[in-house]
Amino acid sequence: MKKLITILTVVLITTSVFAQAPQKMSYQAVIRNSGGALVTNQSVGMRVSISTDSAFVLANINYREIYNPNPVTNVNGLVTIEIGGGLPAIGTFANINWASGPYYIKTETDPTGGTSYTISGKSELLSVPYALFAGNVSNYNAGTGISIASNTVTNTAPDQTVAITGTGHTNVTGTYPNFTVNTPNYTGGTGISVAGNTVTNTAPDQTVAIAGTGHTTVAGTYPNFTVNTPNYTGGTGISIVGNTVTNTAPDQTVAITGTGGTIVTGTYPTFNVNTHNYTAGTGISILGDTISNTLPSYYSGQHMQVFTSSSTFTVPAGVTSVIVEITGAGGGCSTTDGNPNHGPGAGGGGGYGKGQVSVVPGQVYNVIVGIGGISAVYPCSGCPGTSGSSSSFAGIVSTGGGGGSLNTGGTGGTSNATIVYGGGTLLSYGYGAGSATGAGGTGVQGLVIIYY
Repeated sequence: MKKLITILTVVLITTSVFAQAPQKMSYQAVIRNSGGALVTNQSVGMRVSISTDSAFVLANINYREIYNPNPVTNVNGLVTIEIGGGLPAIGTFANINWASGPYYIKTETDPTGGTSYTISGKSELLSVPYALFAGNVSNYNAGTGISIASNTVTNTAPDQTVAITGTGHTNVTGTYPNFTVNTPNYTGGTGISVAGNTVTNTAPDQTVAIAGTGHTTVAGTYPNFTVNTPNYTGGTGISIVGNTVTNTAPDQTVAITGTGGTIVTGTYPTFNVNTHNYTAGTGISILGDTISNTLPSYYSGQHMQVFTSSSTFTVPAGVTSVIVEITGAGGGCSTTDGNPNHGPGAGGGGGYGKGQVSVVPGQVYNVIVGIGGISAVYPCSGCPGTSGSSSSFAGIVSTGGGGGSLNTGGTGGTSNATIVYGGGTLLSYGYGAGSATGAGGTGVQGLVIIYY
């Protein structure tokens, strides 16, 4: 066990009453090695810390110093240093406020003379040298109207007349001793910051650009611009004086002709200009001179999803309505009965519908795509094909086409959408086509297209 025997000696220096307090304390310690033997006539590394925190947390240390050159022990292993006379590592010794104690002192020693401090000790400074404590006491000087005698401060000129006057935007109201001083609060506008009593231009040196229009041109760069507007010369019938332009040949022949739906009658100076009043029909809005289509634009979406088989559709964020085109599946074809005057009946085309549907962002909707009807096959003679199934989305349904029968095409499908095309009763309408003539023709699958 390494030991440190310390002796703290406060040296009081007798000086005159007006002398400055010495900013040092004498400190002595006896250094022994791990075997208890004295470390004599040897340079030792030392570090001294002073803190109001007995745990000596680094952030709470008020003062710390090291020594260069290192102190040297004497023949008895005694080392003597002056705290305040070393090399400051944290804080300054003179700025220690001894009145705010208690203070603790910690010494750390490296017997080999380095900075690996293996011996340490700490204790409370139970008393502070008077000379150091007195160094924190200020002497006060009496100003005008003040008298200081011993520890008594006296106002020698009470009840003076007090007048406070505001200048600028500061207003002062009331009388002594109750005054109200009002300075408005300023708020910084664009490019201005107001912090305390400081107003700052936060956007100095802005780019300035001046562009001329018409016949005015601008040349140069900031801050030197040249703005040039040409001088105008009056032509036939025109006089220009200063900035006044005068028609010197009034009452000229005036002819006004209407075009399109506008008709002009009468003579100068009395003309009658007649433009037809238009009446809006279905799906049209006329407001002033603006004609608008009030029906939804079914193909205005930026995105499209095509479904050729049943699935689900998750509504993207921010989408509240979609446009859908829904086609039912086509019907299957029939077989013939061998009569040369009879033929197979083609399947009916699926119904087609197009409309707008309100949806909820993030919600998952079922998409049903109709399956084509199955055609009859030989040896079944004169057998009908099956009907195609319906396609649907969010309440809009387009039914499938009917199956063909002997010598008769299947019925076309229908839809409950806003815009409807019925399915064909023979081969195909282009939507949900039924099967072609001949055995084995299966109806075309349904189709669902979603625009958003």
